[in-house]
Amino acid sequence: MRDKARREQKKASKQFEIDEAARQLSRDEAQVVLTESAKELEKETATRLGEFPSTPKKKGEPAPPPDPDSSSSDNDTDGNDNMSGAGPADPPAPPPDPVLERTTRLAAKLHQPQTFSGEGDDLKEEAFETWYTSVRLYLNLTGVTPNAPGSGTYWILYTTKRALKASHLAFREFGDDITGDQLVGHLRDLFVSTRQKDNLFEKFNAVQQVTKEGKVRRITEVVVDLKMYQNQLSEEVITEYIFRQRQYNSMHPKLRQQAELVYDEDDTFKQLIKDVE
Repeated sequence: MRDKARREQKKASKQFEIDEAARQLSRDEAQVVLTESAKELEKETATRLGEFPSTPKKKGEPAPPPDPDSSSSDNDTDGNDNMSGAGPADPPAPPPDPVLERTTRLAAKLHQPQTFSGEGDDLKEEAFETWYTSVRLYLNLTGVTPNAPGSGTYWILYTTKRALKASHLAFREFGDDITGDQLVGHLRDLFVSTRQKDNLFEKFNAVQQVTKEGKVRRITEVVVDLKMYQNQLSEEVITEYIFRQRQYNSMHPKLRQQAELVYDEDDTFKQLIKDVE
């Protein structure tokens, strides 16, 4: 019985050694497979990144010859370094272009100008010129000049009632290219009476530097009043020659004597104000 037990125990021990050897062989094979897989993965990763795997060298294979381009560039670099002290240096690179700052535009809310109806209070003296000045100032801020072709259509937008009907007649007469000056001239002929023009011209001739009370006004106030009436009556009525003569007649006698000495025909009324002040 004991011998049988020893044989069974010996047989089991031998079987365990066989099984353990098989398991060790399996582990070795798995390790080899993992190592090869890791190498293949490393090659694929290097290829994806633009790097080519290095080719193993064979025994006795000579080293590859050097790149002629790289050697020539190295020699050129060395030559330039050696000759840097002998020849002139390369000009410095030009400075970068300046960065232009963006101009900030002020966003101002513009009030709409008044309209002209050609009826009621708009027929009073100077009502038309008040409307004309307010619309012209507003359109100047928006970049619309009164002498530009088609600018008259903007002026029509600020007319109502009888004045609007008269503007439509002017639009049919002058066409799509009607200017603001043409429209204003058309409306002025219709709604500004001759008597109003006569009254404005009388006020223009009545402007004086010395008041009835004997007070001497500043020459700037006098010229502004004269220019205001000239604009209301148009430069066709008050020409530049008439305006200059009226300037002299409105001045204090002593100031006129000095102004006539320094005032040239080519000078503007602004230059006159600057000189006589």
